[in-house]
Order: sequence, then structure tokens, then C-alpha cells
Amino acid sequence: LENEMEEARTLGKLGENVARLAHGLTNAVHSLRGLVRLIEPRLSDTVRDKRILRGLHAAIDHLEVVARMALGDPAGTPAQDAPVTGEEMRRVVRDVTREIGLSFPGIRCCVDPIDGLPGVKASPLVLREVLTILVRNAAEATEGQGELEIGARPSGESVEVYVRDHGPGFTPVELGRMFKPGFTTKPGGHGFGLFLAQRAVQTQGGSLSVIAAEGGGTRVSLALPASGPRIGP
Repeated sequence: LENEMEEARTLGKLGENVARLAHGLTNAVHSLRGLVRLIEPRLSDTVRDKRILRGLHAAIDHLEVVARMALGDPAGTPAQDAPVTGEEMRRVVRDVTREIGLSFPGIRCCVDPIDGLPGVKASPLVLREVLTILVRNAAEATEGQGELEIGARPSGESVEVYVRDHGPGFTPVELGRMFKPGFTTKPGGHGFGLFLAQRAVQTQGGSLSVIAAEGGGTRVSLALPASGPRIGP
């Protein structure tokens, strides 16, 4: 009960700031769309510039959806029963690792083959949002250098997506507090990433866990209910 009250107090203080931030994001999205329209004619027709433009549009669209969700707009709320196919899961992993790679050029993302998986009963938006948090946290844990391992596999009635880093890891006490709102071990960190990721996963009927990885580092596992039988060999 004390833990729940502490969480409620923390989230209560955060609520008004979140609403203010969401309104600010909405305004920023409109400004960014206008700036992209000004930049677009100046870009060449090369593959590189097309990729940059697609990335800008995708990032702006994502900001708008996040702002709508924070403001309680039904248009921005992901449907819980919208399934993610195995192919979509591969695409989300590829897009997230590419995005993180641009932010952390010293990171090498080693993606295990993600083949023969069933779909999952989850929103593509939630999968992308949570995976972005997990991969970015792993990159920051290694101070932007080194190797990350990302993969997925069937696990009973669920599909497990995991992210493993080779950073310094955490103490047992820190691992026990990972999902507490406001808890962070990063200088300048806000301590809400994993907490929000866990809440988002729970709305989809899944779970999130963090353990010390064998050989050092940390392994974070995201489990989501499978939507069908395993496919492929």
C-alpha cells in the first residue's frame, strides 16, 4: 500500500507537466511539418536524402501520435487487439535499431534472425515505443560504445523480444527498483522510461522483466501474447 501511495504521489506531480508537454509537442509537430516542407525541395533525389526525408516524416508522425495519446485523444490510442505479424515485428526491430544506430554511431546492434515467429496480440505502436526505450537504455548503459544483442523467440503462449547489453549491469537492489517511477541510475535521467514501458506492455496483456545477464551486462525481456501458431521451419 505504501508503494502504491508513493507511486500515486509521484505520478500526480507528473500529470500536469505531461499535459503541458503534450500540448507543446502538438505545436512543435505543426512547426516541424512546415519546416520539412521547406527543406524537401532542397534535397536531392539520392537514396540517402530520400532515407533522411522518410526518417523525418516517421519521427514527426510518431511525435504526433504520442502527443495525442498523452492528451487522451482516441485517435492516438492504440487498439489492444491490433495484431503485429511476424513480418511487422522484423520491420519494427529493423527500424528501431537503425534509428538508435544513428543516435549512437559507436553502437553495433547484432540482431538475431527473427524468422518463423507467430504474430503477437499487441499494437505496433506499443511494440515500437517499448522497444525504442529498451534499445536506447541499453545503448546508454554502454555509454554509446560496444555491442547490443536483440532478438525474438517463441516462449510458451507468448513471444519474447529481448535486448541484451554488455554494460556494467546493476546491483540486486537496483534491479528490484527498475520499474519504480522516478528511479534512475543515469546522470540526468528522469526514471520514467522503464516504468512507462511496463505500463504500456501490461495494457497489451504482456510483461516486462530485467535480469543480470550471464557474463555481465543486463538482459531485458518483453513478452507479448502470441496471436497464432508458429510459422516456418
